[in-house]
Amino acid sequence: MKTPFEKLTSLDHAAEYLKDGLSLDALETIAKQQSDLDAWETMQKARSKLFDDIFALNVRVQRN
Repeated sequence: MKTPFEKLTSLDHAAEYLKDGLSLDALETIAKQQSDLDAWETMQKARSKLFDDIFALNVRVQRN
């Protein structure tokens, strides 16, 4: 199974999918700073926070 970075870099013209100012070289540098497990844990924490924020926003909207 490929990591998201490996999948991205396998695409033709992968750099075209990046935000302005971001390069594949910069992403590779970041990718090398973390193990796959560390990256997964970081992603899970961010994902959990995102869904917590969405849930909290939904609760506030329903109260109004």
